[in-house]
Amino acid sequence: IRGMAPKYNKVMIDGVEIASTGSFDRSTNLSMISPYSLEGIEVYKSPTAEYDADFIGGIVNFKLRTAPKGFHTDLLAEGTYNDLKKTYNDYNFVGSLSNRFFKNKLGVFIQGNAERRNRSANTLSWSVWDRGAYDPDKTPNNKLYRNNKSLSDVVRVRKRVGATLVLDYNLRNGEIAFKNFYNQGYVNVQTQQEVFGIATHRNMDLRTTDAKYKTSILSNVLSYQQQLSNFMVDIRLSRSSSVSKTPRQIQLYTNNFSLKPGFPDSLVQSYYDYPEGLSIVRTLTDENSKTEQIQYGADANVAMNFTISSNVSGKLKIGAKYRIRDKFYDPEVWKGYLGDNAGPRVAIYKKFPQLLDEGGSPTDLIKYPKVVDNNYKPGEFLKGQYVLGPRVDIDLLNQIGDFMKYEYYPTLTTTAEKLYYSRDERSSEINDYSGNEYLWATYLLAEFNITSKLTLIPGVRYEHNKTIYEGKFGDTRTYLIGAPYFTSDTMHTRVNGFLLPNLQIKYEPLKWLQIRFGYTNTLARPSYGLLVPKMELRHNYEIVKNNFNLRPEQARNFDFMVSAKENHLGLFTVVFFTKAITDKIYWGDKRYIHDPAQFELDSTYLGQFIYTQYNNPYISKVRGVELDWQTVFWYLPGILKGLVLNTNYTYTWSQSKYPTTDIHAQFDPQTYKTIFSNVDSFYVDRLIDQPEHVFNLSLGYDYKGFSARVSMNYQSNMSRGYSKHMEYRRYTGKYIRWDFSVKQSLPVKGLQIYANMNNINKSVDKDYVYGASFPVREQYYGMTVTVGLRWRL
Repeated sequence: IRGMAPKYNKVMIDGVEIASTGSFDRSTNLSMISPYSLEGIEVYKSPTAEYDADFIGGIVNFKLRTAPKGFHTDLLAEGTYNDLKKTYNDYNFVGSLSNRFFKNKLGVFIQGNAERRNRSANTLSWSVWDRGAYDPDKTPNNKLYRNNKSLSDVVRVRKRVGATLVLDYNLRNGEIAFKNFYNQGYVNVQTQQEVFGIATHRNMDLRTTDAKYKTSILSNVLSYQQQLSNFMVDIRLSRSSSVSKTPRQIQLYTNNFSLKPGFPDSLVQSYYDYPEGLSIVRTLTDENSKTEQIQYGADANVAMNFTISSNVSGKLKIGAKYRIRDKFYDPEVWKGYLGDNAGPRVAIYKKFPQLLDEGGSPTDLIKYPKVVDNNYKPGEFLKGQYVLGPRVDIDLLNQIGDFMKYEYYPTLTTTAEKLYYSRDERSSEINDYSGNEYLWATYLLAEFNITSKLTLIPGVRYEHNKTIYEGKFGDTRTYLIGAPYFTSDTMHTRVNGFLLPNLQIKYEPLKWLQIRFGYTNTLARPSYGLLVPKMELRHNYEIVKNNFNLRPEQARNFDFMVSAKENHLGLFTVVFFTKAITDKIYWGDKRYIHDPAQFELDSTYLGQFIYTQYNNPYISKVRGVELDWQTVFWYLPGILKGLVLNTNYTYTWSQSKYPTTDIHAQFDPQTYKTIFSNVDSFYVDRLIDQPEHVFNLSLGYDYKGFSARVSMNYQSNMSRGYSKHMEYRRYTGKYIRWDFSVKQSLPVKGLQIYANMNNINKSVDKDYVYGASFPVREQYYGMTVTVGLRWRL
């Protein structure tokens, strides 16, 4: 919304925030929401005081369908062709029933859905290096050169099932509703990756990964709304939860083996002849994790109408909200170094004798060709520009992982044995966290209608937030895989409150012209992962520490909108907006600790180095203009009157100062000590994830039971990461995508056939860095074609 990153937007279902599906941030996976269960989508960019204030971009509210009068059915079945993988087995089935009972007082809407989507991709990426990186006379903006080249075939299949149940009962001047939404998604991602060391070591390694992700979202909302005399009462109780699991992410690496003598860069295009004696299975990683969030909420609102005079009337509204949120994250990581010690290999050969060459020794290294799946076909990889070699047999990979974890590891008794296969205690413990958040909010607003042309809505909202999080303190300075890793539990309580005034003005000088002004104050609270009191001591006297006292980011927002609605023109809207964001959160560079108290540390940490997060002392600015035009050309002659146009354009300008730190070292010949000093500076750039131009165009044609749309989405490049060195700042390439959809009613009541063609032009996602003339990442998705039938009665 307005180019702001997803973390700055709030996603709700019927006014209740959806539980976050992210392990560390507050983002929500929108693919978990079935569009067929929705009655509509509301977007708020300048809301009044009654709405939650923890957003900077905007609020998206998904409204669930309710039952209309009469008995209705809606059945949908579709299949999809994936051009990248040449598959036809994607599907989507949706079925719903609705009716009203007891003289239309009780409504029941129920829906179920099941789908499978192939979201595979081919990826080419480069790492870059600066040949003068270690040159003391290095000048800024050095040219960057290609280093490692990575080819990845990502086979991503997503399955989802869900159900929606909505009950509503009409009262006199009101209703009671119970709305329930559940969706569960399962994603399997299998990746074959080849990494070539091009610039320096002229080597290659291979990686096969099998990852499984399972996410579920449940939302329950019980609401009561009724006009009682001169008061409108609105009460809502809610529960929302999400569970995100990674049942397994297992990966097998080969060692870095040297390429053939004289191997040129050009052969990367077709090289997949892995040397028999050099491509050796070396490392096995096996991970799983679970993230869970549960939140309960209650809010009550009372509105009272009033009349001051014949020209002035309005509404006074007051409300309160309470929400409690529980969150935890727990990862488990296992690692095995199969190329470094004979112990694990002897056990694997005993369990899987087919991996050992005839006449070979049980201590021999495991050769990569022994574990590959020769039936794996990556297809026309990267539009036929490259040929990818075979990947590890996925079933065999999981069998080896199960054997190592559940059969081999329990037999190990010494730390020396566990150095080559064991639970990685550091990775499994240091990121654990759990926490609670408590939100109290109240608001007061008044709506003044001055004649029929002018409306003023001043309001104020107060939000009080308390967080209690538990994390880990760890020390990795002497840690070895397989050795005990000692951590201690830490806890931190944090409290803050904000008074947030706002004002909306609506003026309608003419029936077809409307002018709006909005002033709002909004927040963006730190990600969950940053509130955890986590600290880790590392080698070289370095500390990585969460700054768990970070303040929320705050934004002062101004919006000015002019919209015209007329039969020939349609609806045309122009919006100007500005945002001034204070306390933006950023990761700082390494700093030398002169004053441990500054980082809430004791004197034992004097003289060490620290990485942590900060609130930016400088104000970040966002300004922009939005243009939107929606019209039907009903006045054109003949068949042209069926033309429909929908188009919008957003221009956004943003600027932020990014603080940077360099550590200068100077040797003192009198004390024979090195004196370190922090030299602070900053550079100026636009906001991360902020494009300048976004343009959407949809041109359609409707005639009786026929409808067609061709649409285009354009997005200019946007910043992907900041760096004090200009040449390393990353940004996306411009993106243009074309889609086409068509539908036709059939001569059977309620029956319709349709087709959707997505990414017709097979647009490619590209990333760049300023110091390189070539893309550092290209991702190909290909085109998809969906054909379906829908029957609605």
